Amino acid sequence: MTNTNTNTNKNRIYIACLASYNAGYLHGAWIECDDLETLLKGRDQVIKTSPVAGAEEWAIHDYELPFAVSEYESFTTIIEIIEFINGSYDQEIATAIYNDCKDLAEAQEMLEKYAGSFDSVEEYGEHCADEQMNIPENLRFYINYEAIGRDYSMDMHKIEANNTTHYFDNY
Repeated sequence: MTNTNTNTNKNRIYIACLASYNAGYLHGAWIECDDLETLLKGRDQVIKTSPVAGAEEWAIHDYELPFAVSEYESFTTIIEIIEFINGSYDQEIATAIYNDCKDLAEAQEMLEKYAGSFDSVEEYGEHCADEQMNIPENLRFYINYEAIGRDYSMDMHKIEANNTTHYFDNY
C-alpha cells in the first residue's frame, strides 16, 4: 500500500474483493471517503458485483489518504481521522500530528497543546525569552537565544510541517 494523496479534498480507498483476488481476478473499486454510508455502500457494491459466487470478504488494497491505513482498517476510524484533519485550523499540521502519534485521541490532545511554529531554535528561544523575561533592549545583543531555545525545546514535542518546526507542550 502506498500513501499518494497530496490533495486532502480527495480521500479514497481501494476496496478489493478477496474471493476474486484469490481466484485470480482483480475486482474492486476506488471509494470516496466522504462518510461512513458511502464507504459501506461502496464495499457492498464490490462484493455484490464480484465475479466469484458467494463472495463475502474484502480488504483495503490501496489508499489515497494523507495517513496510512491497514488492509482491515475500520471505516469509522478512517472517517474520524479525516474529520480531525479537515476540522483543524491547519490540515498539514493536523496530518503531521496524526502521522507522528498514530492514535487519534493522542493527536487531538497534542493539538490542544500547540505552542507555536518557529523557523529555528534561535527564533523559539527569542520567543521564550520575550514571553518569560524582561530583557532591556541594550542587553538583547548579548543573549544566546539559540541556547535558550535548545534548553526550552528539550521539554517540548516537535513536528516538522509547512517547512517549519511546530512545538507542543509535553505536560
